[in-house]
Amino acid sequence: SAGEPAPLVRRPRPERPPLSFGQRRLWFLARSQGEDGSYNIPLALDLTDRLDPDALRRALADVAARHEILRTVLPVQDGDAWQQVLDIASAEPALTEVTVPEAELAGRIVAEAARPFAVERETPLRTVLFTAEPERGTDRRKGGKPVRQTLLLVLHHIAADEGSLPPLLDDLAAAYTARLSGAVPLLPRLPVDHVDFTLWQRDTVAANHDADADYWRTRLSGAPEQLTLPWSRPRPDRTGGPARTHDFVLDSELHQRVRALARQTRTTTFMVLHAAFAATLSQLGCGDDLVIGTPVAGRDDEALRDSVGFLINTLPLRTTLHGAPSFLDLLARTRDDDLAALAHQRLPLERIVAEVNPPRLPGVSPLFQVLFAVREEFSDRPALPGQSGRPRLVATGAAKFDLQCTISEDPATGRATGQLEYRTDLWDASAADRFARALLHVLGQATTAPEHPVVTLRTAFATVMAPQPRILPATSPAELCAAQAARTPARTALISGADEISYAELDERAARVARLLAERGARPGVLVGVSLPRNTDLLVTLLAVGRTGAAHLPVDPDFPPDRIRMLLADAAPALLVTDRATA
Repeated sequence: SAGEPAPLVRRPRPERPPLSFGQRRLWFLARSQGEDGSYNIPLALDLTDRLDPDALRRALADVAARHEILRTVLPVQDGDAWQQVLDIASAEPALTEVTVPEAELAGRIVAEAARPFAVERETPLRTVLFTAEPERGTDRRKGGKPVRQTLLLVLHHIAADEGSLPPLLDDLAAAYTARLSGAVPLLPRLPVDHVDFTLWQRDTVAANHDADADYWRTRLSGAPEQLTLPWSRPRPDRTGGPARTHDFVLDSELHQRVRALARQTRTTTFMVLHAAFAATLSQLGCGDDLVIGTPVAGRDDEALRDSVGFLINTLPLRTTLHGAPSFLDLLARTRDDDLAALAHQRLPLERIVAEVNPPRLPGVSPLFQVLFAVREEFSDRPALPGQSGRPRLVATGAAKFDLQCTISEDPATGRATGQLEYRTDLWDASAADRFARALLHVLGQATTAPEHPVVTLRTAFATVMAPQPRILPATSPAELCAAQAARTPARTALISGADEISYAELDERAARVARLLAERGARPGVLVGVSLPRNTDLLVTLLAVGRTGAAHLPVDPDFPPDRIRMLLADAAPALLVTDRATA
């Protein structure tokens, strides 16, 4: 049964403080797969005035003195890592100054952003001050000051999360302003440090473990093992890999409709956007049972409000679109499901994975492969003198998931921007553009007429990105499959969960079922009902019906029983193919 959370306060520390659950997961990934920079958090501040490097160095030391996680390394002893907090005198953050030709600045920033950390011996914050050197033959200096500088702060996710960035910038701004004037900044001591959070988290998880674990086992029972993106190339046998990004915009009118629908339905903008994201995936052929990851801040306790640390958790949110719901119905489901998941957010993702224990498939992240997040855009208030524009996150070029969709809401302008980060092994730029258009198109229709069924929502791919017609041979899918089996019998034809069959196996099974159907009267002009779950047997049966020349009637086994009875009575198929579980 769930227990009352212990108070989050400072507490005595063991000689070797353990890692938090999230830290342990990232440490294990780094040990098993190697660091590739995918869990770096790079933040860039563009400047039109020269910073004082000495004042900046002192300010960075002030920030590290306040947030001890920034001077923490994770040494390994007896095969396990622990949090070793270093004295500020021996762990002042380094500031590297680099002058580069202006044309090379963007590339150098990306390269530094992606450079891996060695967390066992290296503190998790590094800072580089880039100065852009004007092109030859141009006079782009004013008063001897360079036109452009960029301050790049790179943190490792094992010590921070995106919620850490606003307090980090606030503290850096206060410390730099004080040091610039020759004063010592007045940064008060935090209520707790990251080690205190780690110890408190272990107690809290233990006190609520049974109830939380039971919820997640039940909620994710029978969930699909993987989500295959539309237009996706075959997934490699490894996770991660190179990534690119695609940006898009939700204009102020569309974002206003999102907020209005959230108020009308007593939901949140996250829930409206989450439902639209799921509807888009479903309409593009990803199925009607989807598991999508989403981050939760983990900062409900007031003591953590101003802390830098890895406090975030990621939850696998399951969304179902069975029964042809309207968007309003889907939004109500999403609200109930999201709130239930949030009530059990204490269990860390790695413990959820252990409790659910999904099959481990090569190249497939367990539980979910797509992540959706909504965040608030950084403030437009300058953190440092001469800052131009808002702070910006820099893409590292390394993927954590097949697809990550992030919506950034801007309270100042009332609009929102979106970014897709996608694995280049699976998608190219045109696929990302298609998906962004589809999402915006679905969101526009859903917020205009939310009472309409989700299945009637059109995607941008169907309307804007219609492909050129391609003449296909006058032959059936069953004949095409048989021809492919003759050409490449050993090549994999289908992967469904743990099942993997070749073209030869698929063709042989379809032929065997076709003989059984023909013996029972299947032929041209005859209707055969097919009521099977989405698995290997479904494809085998559809090909078999095609071989006999009969037509097939799809009967979704998840339809309500009354609807199935009405469908069968109205169409009157001569045969019905199903399985014991469905029957």
